[in-house]
Amino acid sequence: MIKAIHIVPTANMLEVDKRYNKGLNMLLTHLVLNDTKYMETAKQLQGEKYLDNSFFELGCSLSPKAILEAAREINATTLICPDGTLDGLVEFKQSGYKVMCIPKTVVQFKDMMYDNRIDFVGVSEEHLAYRHCPGARYELFRDHLDSMMPKKKIHLLGSTDSIYELGMLYPFKQYIYSWDSSACIWQGYLGHRLNKSTKKDTTSVNFNVVVDLDNKLIQANINFVNKLLGGVL
Repeated sequence: MIKAIHIVPTANMLEVDKRYNKGLNMLLTHLVLNDTKYMETAKQLQGEKYLDNSFFELGCSLSPKAILEAAREINATTLICPDGTLDGLVEFKQSGYKVMCIPKTVVQFKDMMYDNRIDFVGVSEEHLAYRHCPGARYELFRDHLDSMMPKKKIHLLGSTDSIYELGMLYPFKQYIYSWDSSACIWQGYLGHRLNKSTKKDTTSVNFNVVVDLDNKLIQANINFVNKLLGGVL
C-alpha cells in the first residue's frame, strides 16, 4: 500500500508518528530554521525524514544552503530540491542524503524518473496543467509512466481539492512510494469529514495549536483515506 504521511501541528507530531506515520515524516525547512519547538520535535522523530523546500507554504523554494542547514539540525534523510530544478542535487548527495526532485513539466517528470541520481520524484498538482483538478496526476501517470521506469520512486506532494484523487491513482501503486497531506487531521480539526465530493477548506495549518487525535471526524478521515490508498473506491 502507498505510505501515508500526515502533516500536523508541532505538539501532535510525535504521537501522529507513533500512531500513523510510523517512521516516515515530512518536515518543513522554514519551520526548522525559525521555530525552535518545531525543530526540537522534528529532531526527536526516528526513521525516514523528508525535508521539504517550503515552496507551498512560502510561495517560493528556499535555497539548497538553507535546506542543508535545516537537514543537519534534524538529521533529515531525504532533501527536496527547489521545485523544477536540480539545484542542490550534487551537494545533497555528496553530503550523504537521498534526494527528491519536483518536476514542473512532463519532460522534467520523465527525465527525473530516469535519472538514477534522484531517489524520489515528488509530483505536486501545483505544477500541472489542470491545477487543483482531481484527475491531473492521474492523466500524467496514465499518459507518461512506462514499464521501464523505476518502481516506488514517486512521492505524491499534497492532495488536490478532492481527496478522492488518491483512489484514482491506485492503479499506479507500483510506482508510488508515499503521499503527504494535512487533509485528514487538519480538515477534521476544522470540522470537515472527507468524502468523494468534499472540497478542501484552504485554511492553512496552524502549527501552534493542539489537535485532539481522537476526534471522530479525524478518525473517519483517516479511515477513508486508508481505504483509498488501498484501492477501495
